[in-house]
Amino acid sequence: MSRAVRHLGSGILAELAHRRTRAVLGTLLLVGLVVTLLGLRLGSYQVPWGAFLAALWGGGDDMGQLVLLNLRLPRALVALGAGAALATAGAIFQSLSRNPLASPDIIGLTTGSATGALVSILWLGDKALNLPMGALVGGLATVSVVYLFSLQRGMQGQRLVLIGLAVAAMLASVNDFLLTRAELDQALQAKMWLHGSLQGTGWLQAQRMALGCAVLLPLAWLLSPRLRLLEMGVDLATSLGLHVGRSS
Repeated sequence: MSRAVRHLGSGILAELAHRRTRAVLGTLLLVGLVVTLLGLRLGSYQVPWGAFLAALWGGGDDMGQLVLLNLRLPRALVALGAGAALATAGAIFQSLSRNPLASPDIIGLTTGSATGALVSILWLGDKALNLPMGALVGGLATVSVVYLFSLQRGMQGQRLVLIGLAVAAMLASVNDFLLTRAELDQALQAKMWLHGSLQGTGWLQAQRMALGCAVLLPLAWLLSPRLRLLEMGVDLATSLGLHVGRSS
């Protein structure tokens, strides 16, 4: 009888947790939509609601279409896509490390991407694809190095975090050295990129962001059951039939 009561109680608690999660996600999506609409409408050039809706449907005056469709809308879409990608990356890393306070920058991903971007700025120039490709290659190379060192004696979240912190500290020194070797205009461009900015963002960047999110976010969603098993620990996940090395 007591076992049945405990089972019933755990089921009720799980259902309440799922409802709370859905309620929080729904609220955040609604707030994000409202903030996005306000960000599109407000600013140094404020658009009335009537002209705002008309511009979104291809009407309205030329100035409204220029500000909304060519300047603000692509920036808003890139910001939303970047936020969704960062949130997904944080959730994945928290599952891998079994630490609710962990984030990808702990293992040097952000620092490694900055190293790749700095190398691109200093030696490859500021062409359209050099900077994002350099950041991507730098981040992937850093994660690969951290992952390979973490595989020794089995994959563990604490070892992953410690090795990532060490690699991130070394790459931070490399980035500082690269900045000291750069010209003034290159250093200013690098600083702007490192701190992050939506200035100059257009539909080309929005299309790239949409393509990346369309490919990677569904893939992360498909892998979510494996991530939930990894949160239970390596031993329990292995006993449940999960290939921990391949899933990590």
